[in-house]
Amino acid sequence: MVRIIVALCLAVVGAAVAGPRAVAQAIQLDGGGVGLALKADARTPASPTVESQAELTTTLRDLQASLQMSLQAGASGADQTPSWFQLPFSPAPVSSWDSRRLGLTAAWTPYPRAKVELSASEESRSAFSRADPYAIGSADHATRSRQDHAAAAIALDQLEPLHLQLGAEAALEAVDDIDLTLPGAPVPTTLATGTRRAFATLRWSPLPKLSLEGGGALDGVQVSWRGTGSNAASYGYLRPQLSGTYTPWTGGQWRVSVERAVSPPNPGAFASFVQAIDRPAGALFEPDHEWRYQASLQQAFAGGGSVSATFTRSVLQSVTELGPAGLIQAPMSIGGGDRRQVDLALKAPLLLPLSGLPALDVTGKVAWRTSQVTDPFTGERRPASGEIPYEAEVGLDQSLNARLRWGVKGQVVGARRLYQMSQVTTLSPTAGLGGYLAFTPGAFAIRLQADNFIGGGGATTDVFFVGSRAADAIDRVNQSHNLDRSVTISLSKPF
Repeated sequence: MVRIIVALCLAVVGAAVAGPRAVAQAIQLDGGGVGLALKADARTPASPTVESQAELTTTLRDLQASLQMSLQAGASGADQTPSWFQLPFSPAPVSSWDSRRLGLTAAWTPYPRAKVELSASEESRSAFSRADPYAIGSADHATRSRQDHAAAAIALDQLEPLHLQLGAEAALEAVDDIDLTLPGAPVPTTLATGTRRAFATLRWSPLPKLSLEGGGALDGVQVSWRGTGSNAASYGYLRPQLSGTYTPWTGGQWRVSVERAVSPPNPGAFASFVQAIDRPAGALFEPDHEWRYQASLQQAFAGGGSVSATFTRSVLQSVTELGPAGLIQAPMSIGGGDRRQVDLALKAPLLLPLSGLPALDVTGKVAWRTSQVTDPFTGERRPASGEIPYEAEVGLDQSLNARLRWGVKGQVVGARRLYQMSQVTTLSPTAGLGGYLAFTPGAFAIRLQADNFIGGGGATTDVFFVGSRAADAIDRVNQSHNLDRSVTISLSKPF
């Protein structure tokens, strides 16, 4: 079977309050193995976009393959004038960009219990951004980026009750940035990250209700910076993992796991670190890594309901934040720490007595987080920079009939702080209520969605210090308010 899906996305300028976005998705043909889809996307004048997508999928006996292509272009710009210096016709930074992506995936099943999967993709993006007239040191920039990825995996299930998976992957991400305001021939700043990974996983089911899984991955990462100078570093690490899953009864699942989690290094942070010539002699820059221990309980009920609880304890071995580098700051490892997190989730149908209406689907999610790291400037113990202490979300969803569906969602996000050498930024708690209405009158489907039509506002407080925060000498305090609110309309027609 050959299936072709072609999607075109056309940006239409729209004006409304609080940054609305309108989306129309229509015309999808699927007959005789051929499909066609057209999509129009309308956004505020600050962010017009144009997008086209094409996908070709074929199945030949034991082989399934898919080729995807996409092209995008757009522009963005928003008035970023500080609230204390607002002009009637203030110029705003404007950027334009275009990108393309080509991807290939294939799956081959030579035997009933053996499967080979291959994937490869290449994506490039070019962007131009004008200087912010209200930011000191801002400049016009031209940026080119590229992402290449290839992966292969083999799954073997021939040795019941053993299941083996082997694989490897490689990825390269590179960004060239040119400051167009510098005199003479511009010298690009290049940031690149290359990753190589080999992994293996073995799953064993010694009992009908018990499954054990173990394995690991061997990663090699190289990060580099080239501009006015150059520098590079290589890292290698092993990521073992072990887990056990027990199914005591129908719908129930108990799971425990332990793994070493490693985050790839940020090339921009690496460039800042190597250029900070006054950093301490013992300062290190390395990938964030931790030992993560997790226990979870899940229970599914008849009728579509479910409940789950997860506890995660992370022993942080290396955390990257801004640390002292002479009279300035630079990203670096600030040592280890501890993090704990509890996640709860609920989904349940709610019947309305005597109403004659279908049941309401009630969903809820709650997460609590707490962490402790050592502040590199003051030496005090505090939460990790940017950590959100709690999040909660509650939703109601109901299908009134085959043509009409509605839902509402409320969410709360806790306050968080971001720490720098001479500045602490506090983002206030936010809460909002949104909803949607989906209607299918005939051949068309219409969906109206409003995010944060109640609430959605928050405050940002910046406390600036004279020199390092360690001196505790406050220079000034700035506060600003923002509102995150949007409206979306979509129209679709399947054939």
